[in-house]
Amino acid sequence: MDNRAYQVLKDGMAQYKGGPVPPERLVGMDLESPVVDIPAVAQGFGVHGRRISRPDELRDALAERSDGPRLLDVVIA
Repeated sequence: MDNRAYQVLKDGMAQYKGGPVPPERLVGMDLESPVVDIPAVAQGFGVHGRRISRPDELRDALAERSDGPRLLDVVIA
């Protein structure tokens, strides 16, 4: 599940601090500058990678057969 951020860390920090944390205090918790091409990283390790950006793509991607590991980068809001 790809939300372009380490949202679990952001949520944990908000819980630790007792409320919202200003974005400028959440350094290194976003994956947008630069954008990380997760399927390309997987392919660099010899693993087939594919980005799923629309819900209608997911069923077919899950049904694909593979001889080895594969990565599905499912983009979520």
